[in-house]
Amino acid sequence: MYDLTRKIALVTGIGGPVDALGNGKAIAMLLAKQGAIIEGTDIDVPAGANTVSAIRDAGGMAHYSRVDATDQTGVEGWVKACAAKHGKIDILVNNVGQSEPGGPVSMDVATWQAQIALNLDSVFYTMQAVLPYMVAAQAGSIINISSIAGQRYIGKP
Repeated sequence: MYDLTRKIALVTGIGGPVDALGNGKAIAMLLAKQGAIIEGTDIDVPAGANTVSAIRDAGGMAHYSRVDATDQTGVEGWVKACAAKHGKIDILVNNVGQSEPGGPVSMDVATWQAQIALNLDSVFYTMQAVLPYMVAAQAGSIINISSIAGQRYIGKP
């Protein structure tokens, strides 16, 4: 495992069920296990709080903020608050995402636009907000999670 002691890791979409692991919860828990301090977001307050509790119960450090990743102002405020609190940002994990069923014929425009906002705009907003801190520090890592469906057909319309 990597030594991430005292590294500040911002993770979007950290929510997860109480007795299972979703991607964001698993990522946040592993980074915390490796010593990172987690600053996580999720639009689902109980799910985000559940992940933070699991991390703390395992001896890690984590904080939760309810942030809508599709709200540029909210994302900018969260990143700025994290940077002010810790003095740096070492890691950004863009994990939030979703896939609604349907294709060009059946999907309505509002659903399409919501998918673009969640899966693409959110990544742009977080990177735009985080990169000035990483560039100034001349250090940092950004991990953008995507679906395997971006590489091959998985049977889902």
